[in-house]
Formats: sequence, structure tokens, C-alpha cells
Amino acid sequence: MTNRRSGSRRPPGGVGKWDPERPETVPIPYSFDQALDLISVPRRRTLLYHLKDRTDEEIPLDDIVDQVVARERSIPVRECPESRESVMVSLTHTHLPQLADLGILTYDSEARIVHYHGNPALESFVRYIETLELG
Repeated sequence: MTNRRSGSRRPPGGVGKWDPERPETVPIPYSFDQALDLISVPRRRTLLYHLKDRTDEEIPLDDIVDQVVARERSIPVRECPESRESVMVSLTHTHLPQLADLGILTYDSEARIVHYHGNPALESFVRYIETLELG
């Protein structure tokens, strides 16, 4: 894309450097495809919406499941989960491992505890997506 005034080319998506006055410009540490994959599944989005709002480092799995179920049921355009057990299975077998692979969290399956690793860039991105989806 060429800037008509200066004739210079701008990189796609802006300059990508962090500006403390505009925290939404924190570069996300994931590829574009990884970022899209993170938000592509409604249940994983709901999980990310919940995690970004947490301040405690250790989150019991049961609390996460309850919150994801409650949030999914409160979003009118989403299908309600079949059961709490189905949410538990999808989180423990799919979504938590995927987020762990990206370093977003650590899941201790024996203790049934999630350790969320706060990330300002990811949280800014998820906040933006949440605003788009939920208003």
C-alpha cells in the first residue's frame, strides 16, 4: 500500500511497535494465523474472554468450566452447551492443550488447576474481539 502523500510504502497492519499511550498497539506474539485460530472457535473465545478478566494466577478447572457454561448460556446467538460435562471434555481435550502449546497457560491435569500467563497484547486483542462480538 503506497501512502499518496509521501510515496512511501506502509507495512500491512500498521507499524506494529508498542506505544504506551495506545496499549492496543502492543504487538501480539503470535502469527496472524495463530491469532485467527485462537478466536475461530466460540468456546475458545469464551474461555479467553474469561481468562483475560482473571487476576489470580491459579484458577481451578471447575471454576473455569462453570464460568464458560454461564457465559455461553448468556450469549443469545450462541448454542447452549449440551452439558457441563461436554464443556469440561472440550476444554480439557482441545482448548486448554492448544492454549498451553502457545504458552498462554499451563494446565495441571492432576491438580485440575490452570495457570494463566497474562499477556497485554493477547488481552488487548481478545478485548477487541469481545467488543466486536458482544458489543
